[in-house]
Amino acid sequence: MFGTFRYILAVCVVITHVYPMKFQIGIFAVIGFFMISGYVMGHLVSRYRSAGQIQYFYIDRLLRILPQYLLYLLLTQVSLFFIKFWFFSGYFSPDFSLPAFVLNILLIPVNYFFWLPEIEKYLLIPQAWSLGLEEQFYLIFPLIFVSPWFRRISVILSMIVFAIGATEVLAPEIWTYRLLPGVFFIFILGTSLSSYQRNRDKESLSTMSFIYIFTAILFLCMFDRASMEFGHNREILLAILTLFPVLIVLSLMPRRKWDDFIGKASYGIFLNHVLVYNYLQHYELFMQSYERHLVAGTIISTVVAYLSYYLVEIVAEKYRHRIRRNVFSES
Repeated sequence: MFGTFRYILAVCVVITHVYPMKFQIGIFAVIGFFMISGYVMGHLVSRYRSAGQIQYFYIDRLLRILPQYLLYLLLTQVSLFFIKFWFFSGYFSPDFSLPAFVLNILLIPVNYFFWLPEIEKYLLIPQAWSLGLEEQFYLIFPLIFVSPWFRRISVILSMIVFAIGATEVLAPEIWTYRLLPGVFFIFILGTSLSSYQRNRDKESLSTMSFIYIFTAILFLCMFDRASMEFGHNREILLAILTLFPVLIVLSLMPRRKWDDFIGKASYGIFLNHVLVYNYLQHYELFMQSYERHLVAGTIISTVVAYLSYYLVEIVAEKYRHRIRRNVFSES
């Protein structure tokens, strides 16, 4: 039942970008995406490793992330010839730069936009920084997956980085939200749930408990204090505490075709909504009220997402499923 959940999280990201609020529900939603990603990666890496074909895991992930991303990257670049001012980004410059465009294609550099001037002024899909972060998790997780001891150390170090960032010793938004060292333990929360459901092992249960208790203690220590306002502490901590139980419940529910169908639009919405709303604002469409603007934009974004899924994503999905059938059938 993850499809509807992912769609709701994607719409939450849209809401934050269209109408920023004191409580940024989009950040809350991104943390949910990290946990879902960790959960799914736990299943995939386990199966690819059991088959002795871990290299196909990386191909699987590239086929999942890149097709729609590259499509919307190209559409955004083409759109710049018609729209000279880009909304929703204080960094963006419409002047074409081949090196920066290549960095956008590589995706991982986008996660470091605040340290790369060439990317900072040419961020085509601003929200793609989180995809660059996820790609880094995909790269290192199969390596960490091999050693339980190394995984434990990595989780503890990540929690330490997060705690230091949450108290503003390090830049809080960067080290508790933007970069992998500070959010790695959030991904592992999802992978531990996946591992526990497969193996009923004590290690996964203890890891989940340890991370959840750590989050609860940190939240209680910061409650009603100024530190809750640092970076996005409130949204991140509340997301872990509330969305992880939701993830547990949904993971126990059977898959439904209608739920899978709804979920097909989630990735496209995440990628295309900034482009869609730029067109709406540029041509002043549905601007009479915030509610009409939000609803109209979300509907259009959803329709465009389904189009990109059935035109592009579905082809890559067939290859992914073919790879899985061939690899898993041999194991």
